[in-house]
Amino acid sequence: MQKDNRRGIRVATILFQRRYDHAGPLATALGRGAFGAYVLQAPVLLACVLLARGLPIPPEAKFLVMAPAGIAASFGLAWLLTHVPGVRRVL
Repeated sequence: MQKDNRRGIRVATILFQRRYDHAGPLATALGRGAFGAYVLQAPVLLACVLLARGLPIPPEAKFLVMAPAGIAASFGLAWLLTHVPGVRRVL
């Protein structure tokens, strides 16, 4: 029984590697901007928190809205900055 499970896992791994051995255009763009998003994450999230400070909603709801918005803004800003000459080498 153990050999059958290991064989199945091995076959599934090989099939997965053959099918998904490349990145699409979105994954490539996100990969290029990942380090920039990491570097910019703290200032962008801080800006989001400061913008949300005056909203009359519970803190939990602010978190559910601002965390994904901050992450998306970090990747978006990193993507924009990678198109600035000279910055691409740093980010």
